[in-house]
Amino acid sequence: MRPIRPYLRAIKGEFSRNIIGDVGPVDVIFCVADHFEPRVGQVSMKVERERVSRWIRWYPRFAERHKDFDGRPPRHTWFFPLDEYFSEHLERLAELCAEGYGEIELHLHHDRDNPVDLMRKLNLAKKLYMFQGGMARSRWSEPVPKNARYAFIHGNWALDNSWNGRWCGVNCELKVLKQTGCYADFTYPSAPHPTQPRAVNAIYWAEDDP
Repeated sequence: MRPIRPYLRAIKGEFSRNIIGDVGPVDVIFCVADHFEPRVGQVSMKVERERVSRWIRWYPRFAERHKDFDGRPPRHTWFFPLDEYFSEHLERLAELCAEGYGEIELHLHHDRDNPVDLMRKLNLAKKLYMFQGGMARSRWSEPVPKNARYAFIHGNWALDNSWNGRWCGVNCELKVLKQTGCYADFTYPSAPHPTQPRAVNAIYWAEDDP
């Protein structure tokens, strides 16, 4: 995670300029894009299960201590990597989602890929994740609608082949994401990594320009 205090100090003045008088509660939305990787470090399945179990035990207790003005707990987003897919892990996280503690979205590491294979992977992920309660769907619901939407983060920050041709390979990746129903990419910020785009701290429409 990037340091948040400097950013909060920077936007404090913006709030002061835009909010005049007493307008009641102000919604401040934090987006935490968790590159959720229980397998990171090439650990054993035992360690993977322990990592997931820790979330199952710990997160509800944490969330119930921190509720917003409307009484809702924070909702975490687990961006689960398709390349590390394990049904048991998704099923356990889906239990937290069903209780209102978050949602599961798509994370992908790939290298030297091509548009056809990428589209196949993304559509497969939608089918698997939505069937198991990810991507804001009820568990075990099928068929997956053709217009189903999902959020995405790119492994190794190499969205749209932005890292000198490594860890992606698809110059038209933004187009493929849009065609398969991706409504937003949450990969960045990655600074000071060279994949960091020029735009920061903003929601913007990206055009694919391979």
